[in-house]
Amino acid sequence: MIGTILICLMSYTSLSTPEVPVNPSGFRIQRGINLSHWLSQDFGWAPDLVKYKDKYYIYFPANYNIYVVTANSINGPWSDPVNLNISNIDPGHFVDENGKRYLYFSNGGYVPLSDDGLSVTGEMKHVYDGWPIPREWSIECFCLEGPKIAKHGDYYYLTVAEGGTAGPATSHMIISARSESSFGPWENSPYNPVERTLNNSEK
Repeated sequence: MIGTILICLMSYTSLSTPEVPVNPSGFRIQRGINLSHWLSQDFGWAPDLVKYKDKYYIYFPANYNIYVVTANSINGPWSDPVNLNISNIDPGHFVDENGKRYLYFSNGGYVPLSDDGLSVTGEMKHVYDGWPIPREWSIECFCLEGPKIAKHGDYYYLTVAEGGTAGPATSHMIISARSESSFGPWENSPYNPVERTLNNSEK
């Protein structure tokens, strides 16, 4: 299952990406009281579902651009897609300590967002090159993807995936980096990869 998992009020919410091409409103929102039993709601690709203040946002790539839809309830109704007119994949929404909003992307860059989150207000800035995968490892590709940022204590932590999506033993690795600023410079964890599949017996 691809997407962001949010934990709130003892329930779980995730976004999944269908395996066939869909239009920009073609997500499936799944809810459950645990991680084994899910209820699905039809709502396409590599989305980030976030709650900011009293509104829900889904940022996602489609047609070589980044779009956003909004709703006052996670059950909808959802707005028509708004094209942010920036070409990239795997948006990761982040709010800094000053309440400013940003989107990080799989290229290691970020853009600032307007206060309402519905437009880009500045140029792309590159701040992260990823963790250097050992050359002798068998992987599909470098493929830095899915950036997510969280703050804990005095540090910001950036979590990304690397290694490709072909599945064991070359599936994504979980990579972590930290910085005293949400804009870097980022220091890769000495424990990378945090998690990695090694053979096709792993499911």
